[in-house]
Formats: sequence, C-alpha cells, structure tokens
Amino acid sequence: CGDQTGTLRQRDLRSNQLSSRISLSISFDLKVPLPENTTAADLNQTTEEISSNLLLKFNKTDVNLNISGISLVFDASKPPQVRFVRLLCDSGQVLRGSKCVSCPVGYFHNTSECQACAVDHYQDKEAQTSCVPCPSGTSTFGALASRWQGNCEGL
Repeated sequence: CGDQTGTLRQRDLRSNQLSSRISLSISFDLKVPLPENTTAADLNQTTEEISSNLLLKFNKTDVNLNISGISLVFDASKPPQVRFVRLLCDSGQVLRGSKCVSCPVGYFHNTSECQACAVDHYQDKEAQTSCVPCPSGTSTFGALASRWQGNCEGL
C-alpha cells in the first residue's frame, strides 16, 4: 500500500507541474548568402522577410514539443518573437559594418579579429584560421604578417 500512495503522489505532482506555464526559448542560426553590395537597408529587409516567414509558419502550424512525456503546446494567443541578434560570418572572416570580409593574406582569423601572422610564420591565402610555420632552418627575421613562404629566408 505504501508504494501505491507514493506513486499517486508522484502523479499528482506531475499533473500540477503540467498545468503551470513554461517559458521556452529556442535559438538557431540561419545562413543566408548575401550579395557583395548588400547595404544595411537590404540586410534589414532580408531580416524582416525571414522573420515574417517564420512567424507565418508558426501561426499556420500546430507546434507541439514532447520532452520526456511532457507535452508543450504552442500558445497562438502569444505569438513567438523573432529577434535578429547578429550577423555571422564564415570561418576566416570578420564583420565590418554589415559585411563579412575575409582576413587578408599574411593574417588569420583568431575567433574575434584578423591578426597578423607571428614571426617565423606566413599565410599565403585569404580567410584562414591559422598561419603556417616557416620551414626548418628559415626565419622571417622579425617580420610580422608574412604573405608567402618566400618571406622565410635561410638562417
């Protein structure tokens, strides 16, 4: 009998929990290719179009989420909010205004900015995330941002 009472109490607790409101936030990234000559106004318009399309889909669709047997149902009386957080660039690029710009030759992307290649390293390609060490027995002799292996000269 004791086990049954415990089970009933757990069920009662679960049913009380189900009736409470749960706030759920979902974040995701969208990768949308933009032309080279994209302006801030174009970016805002594109963002508005994406937001409108997402909201239309939510309003036309029954959105239900089931997590471990708990069903969460979309409340149409409170439509979701779409918020543009930031523009994401590809690996090896940085954001300049509303444009993604590749790190130039002699530089690499260090997760936040383009950084010059260190002494005794070079980078001969744009949009890279690291620099290449000079071959053994060669050096850039103190030079930073070396653009090709030829900058690594014999010791």
